[in-house]
Amino acid sequence: MKPTLRQAFIAVLLTSQLSAADLSSSGDWVESLDASNLVSGAGTDLPANLESISGTTILNVSNVTGAWRVTARRSGSTWDSHVTLYVRRTSAGSGTGSISGGDGYMEVTGGDSEIFTGEDARSSIAVQYKLTGLANNIPPATYLSSLTFTVQ
Repeated sequence: MKPTLRQAFIAVLLTSQLSAADLSSSGDWVESLDASNLVSGAGTDLPANLESISGTTILNVSNVTGAWRVTARRSGSTWDSHVTLYVRRTSAGSGTGSISGGDGYMEVTGGDSEIFTGEDARSSIAVQYKLTGLANNIPPATYLSSLTFTVQ
């Protein structure tokens, strides 16, 4: 009798580990910097920091029961090493589950960075972005980066 119980318990654990959460997103941030962005006109610098509006991107975590975490990773071929990208959660969204962390800016690099964690389904989670390290000594160019969010 005991071996049967053990086998049933292991099967339940494996089943719960194999279920995957779904993550959907909407919204992006595109920013163009020109002379109008100079702090005090010609001959001055760019603002050191640039922020998107709150809720620039909306994330939805669905098809999940139990704990999960959202990570972010930056990718892009053209990026100045002096500029740093940050992301933060600006709302808890809504739903039956809970959410925690991520309400302070987190640096996003080329590797997965945990942004926040939660439990069960959550929708309409607002996200905001910030760039730091902007300055006139960065060569004029088109700098592109993609941000990939993943739920685990």
